[in-house]
Amino acid sequence: MNESTRPSWGLALCTALAAMMLCSQSLPAQIYRYSPEHARPVDATIHDLKMIAAHNTYSGHEMQRYDSAMTHLSQFAERLHQGVFDKGKLDRSIDDVQNVLNKNPLDGRARNILNRDVLELRRLRRTWDLNYRYGY
Repeated sequence: MNESTRPSWGLALCTALAAMMLCSQSLPAQIYRYSPEHARPVDATIHDLKMIAAHNTYSGHEMQRYDSAMTHLSQFAERLHQGVFDKGKLDRSIDDVQNVLNKNPLDGRARNILNRDVLELRRLRRTWDLNYRYGY
């Protein structure tokens, strides 16, 4: 091959980039579409945490657990509304609510409400895992 018939590096690079772009566009994208149904368990949990916290007197550490759970749930809900399912933030929120259940004094009714909320949040996470992560 002489110099006039040898392909240039620039042309080869452009061809490789174009091929990569075409391949990446043909793969199915994991796109999250916001659904108000997904926000319901999050909103319900925030509401329940606020109501339970408002009707009881807590120490600083106990109140911090409520605040942490509500903050992380609110951040998750905001990202969800923007079209981003932040599974890590949801996991942290579930852990926070579970921490309230495990470490704060609660009457039977409040404990039942928060247990139900944790179950619903875990169901939301499972739905995400099945429908979006694994493409079902």
